[in-house]
Parts: sequence; structure tokens; C-alpha cells
Amino acid sequence: MTDPTTDYLFVHFTGFEQSPDDEQLYFALSHDGRVWHDLRAHGDPVLRSEQFEHGVRDPYIIREPNGTGFTILATDLSVYHRHGWNGTINHGSTRLAVWHSDDLVDWGEPWYPDVASPIPGAGCAWAPEAIWDEEHGWYAVYFAVGADMSTTNLQPDEPNGSMNMYMTTTRDFREFTKPVKWIDYTGAALDTTVIAANGRFYRASSTEGGIPLETCSDLYAPSIGHDATGRADRWQSIATVDGLFPDGDWFGKLEGPELFLRNRADWRPDANGEPTPTWGLMCDQFRESKGYIMFSTTDLDDATGAAWLTENIDFGTLVKRHGSILPITAAEAARLRERVAR
Repeated sequence: MTDPTTDYLFVHFTGFEQSPDDEQLYFALSHDGRVWHDLRAHGDPVLRSEQFEHGVRDPYIIREPNGTGFTILATDLSVYHRHGWNGTINHGSTRLAVWHSDDLVDWGEPWYPDVASPIPGAGCAWAPEAIWDEEHGWYAVYFAVGADMSTTNLQPDEPNGSMNMYMTTTRDFREFTKPVKWIDYTGAALDTTVIAANGRFYRASSTEGGIPLETCSDLYAPSIGHDATGRADRWQSIATVDGLFPDGDWFGKLEGPELFLRNRADWRPDANGEPTPTWGLMCDQFRESKGYIMFSTTDLDDATGAAWLTENIDFGTLVKRHGSILPITAAEAARLRERVAR
């Protein structure tokens, strides 16, 4: 890709598990990341999963390196078809749903790699994301795993009865290495999102203690327990969303965080009026079924909240549930409006 990114694509699921169309994939577009336009109405998803769980949630879209296309990863889960949440963590699908497209418009049939079954006792594989590792020429893929509670004598590399984050690597999203435990905070940890910036990695996760923001120079460093060491090669705590916004009322109400770099035209100006790199952090207000809330910052290392803002966003008609945002070019946005919208 040589053209600059000017627009945004939001891939998400919608609704409240009341119909089979709620847990399928919908697209929305925005020019500024603040006003969103749905490409299709509810009941007319862009992508459907009709195998295994017959529904998908938590989609993540990634632009492949060297202009080779796009991949969407999603959770293989339909709460609607299961008639509720019972068994989804302990006896759910250990597969991911994966789609590929060369142009964001024409998508092939999905495939369903079983990424979590090599983990003894794994009960599910939720909310996958991926990041390209240029040095190794592979993608690091990370997802949440719940334990099959019938399994006893769990070992350190197995789920501990809560939700832990695991990581695997792949070059093609078809063959994966054996997953290793990446985050085990004794309480639940899931929905982790990662972005590279400032020569480091930054991540946010859903935990029982809110949405923590962390940083590390080593993407692959494991986090077991809450043992912040202060070492650059171990994940260090920056802040929590609640700590950054003490006047907010979000503790225990947010999940599905998503970090992304905004397009240059949407960067905030610094004191001299020069555009400053600006990152968005979206969180799903799942507890109150309000859809997403958007935060933004010019300093991912800020622990005081001084560089952070809450953004007023018009998310369009459809409720946006746990999804991801991809910066796209003007030509890509035009192609989506012409060939996908209806």
C-alpha cells in the first residue's frame, strides 16, 4: 500500500443474541473515526459463519504485509444457537473463524483452525487478535482460553480455571505453533489488544480489575501473576481506564478494548500546532448494553490522564459490539461503498 490511509473500516457483530443475524459480521465506514455509517442493515451481514457454532463474535481485521490482502479472525461462538451462555467457556469451540480477502470486498469461504485444542483442558478460544512480526516473518496470534472444569491437576501451561491469554504464531493463518500461556493474572484476563509504538508494545485487556494498560519491549514476554518488575523486557503497568478517568463510571462495565493509530489527518495538534500521533482506545460498554465508548491519547505512556480524552462518537444505527477498526485508503473506502453497501 502506497496511498495514505484517510478513512476507517469497523468490523463488528451486533445485537443482543436475540436472532441468528446478531452474531455475524457487519461493516461500517467513517472518514474521521467519529461519525460512522453502516454499510448494511441488521439482518444483512457482510460475512456469515454457517459451520460449527453457526455464528461469530469479536472479529479482528488485519492488513497483511506487502499489500497481500486482509485477514479477519473471529470467535467461533453463537450464544443465540446455544440458547444462552452456559457451557461457552468450559465446553465451547476451540476453533477460530478466519476469512481472507485481496480487496476488502470479495471474501473467500471461512476456514476454522483448531488453535486451542493442543492446550490440555481448553474449553474455548475467544477474541483472537494478531500482530505482524517483521523480524520473524510471522504473525503472533493471541486469544483467551477457558478451562474445561472436568480437568484436574492442571499444569502451569494449562488454563487455571479462569480465562487466560495464550499466544501462538503462524505465517498463513492455517498452520499454527502450539500455544503458550501469555497472561495469567489469577483472575480472568481476556480480549487483549496490542499495538506497536515508540519502539515498544502496548496492550489493553479485559480483567476483573478493569481495563489495564501495559507496555513492554518484548511482545512475547509472559505475565504470570501481578509481578510488575520495572524491567523493560517484562510487561509493566501504566494505568487503568478507571485511573485515567476517575470521574467516569466504567469500573466493571467495559470489555473488548481495541487500540488503533488514527490517520494523520485526525491527529491532535501539539502546542505548536503540529499534528501529534494520536491513538484511539475503544471499549464495549457490555454491562449496560450501550455499545462502544471511545477514548484517545497522544501519549500511550501517560498515567495521569492529562493526554487522554473521551470522544463523542456517532456510531450509526447498528449497535457496535466487540470488533476492530482498520485505517483504510480513500480508494478502499470508495470500493466498499460501491460494492458492499446496500
